[in-house]
Amino acid sequence: MNEIFLESKDFNFPQKFTGYESKVYLYDYNSLIKIFKTDDINVLNNKLQKLKLLRSLSTNDVLPTDLVYIDGIFKGYKSVYRQDFNPIDCLKQNKKTKYYVLKRVLEKMKYYHSLGIILGDLHEENILFNKNDNEVILCDLDNFWINNLDFDTKNNYQIRYLQNHNSMQYMDEYIFNLLTISYIQKIAYPYVLSYLRRNGLKGILNSKENQQILEQMYKSTDNYNGDLFLNHLKKRILK
Repeated sequence: MNEIFLESKDFNFPQKFTGYESKVYLYDYNSLIKIFKTDDINVLNNKLQKLKLLRSLSTNDVLPTDLVYIDGIFKGYKSVYRQDFNPIDCLKQNKKTKYYVLKRVLEKMKYYHSLGIILGDLHEENILFNKNDNEVILCDLDNFWINNLDFDTKNNYQIRYLQNHNSMQYMDEYIFNLLTISYIQKIAYPYVLSYLRRNGLKGILNSKENQQILEQMYKSTDNYNGDLFLNHLKKRILK
């Protein structure tokens, strides 16, 4: 990867997005730069190792193209600005399209798992969709788990899962189930489980099999086996 060296006194790029871990700026018409908020050297070193791994992957997802240094210190990365894509929570889609998007996300999740990567951050803002060619891509991939590299910051979904699981094995499947419910049922993410506890399982997801999966997710114990709502949706969504 190439390296971009910037000075803080000259840093005047327009901000596009902000998140818990970082801020994203428009570097030029075709590029974004993501700057991590932390100054923790250990966290930044973990990020650096992960970015180098991501850069080597063969995928169409939003990957780093250059490392960014500010005042000589590694602080983030540059990526291509995919202007023809939008987060799936910003678009109107019918159920058939939603099912297609989820299926593509599941395929990508399995690809990363084959590399030993646990994504841990599958939510509607990190899934981008181009409705003109039906292409689905993932972004904000830098906070993942692999081997000796832990998540840099744990989100609420990861914490809930890890409270009662000794294994990382089904973390992404657990989070993918939350995504499925939120996306199909139009329930604000991440309040899916608390909402369903109050209101019951409704609509397209209301089946005996899905009730069993939901019960496992409520309990969030090691008997959760990664069952996916998607496995039980096909006939009802595509009919």
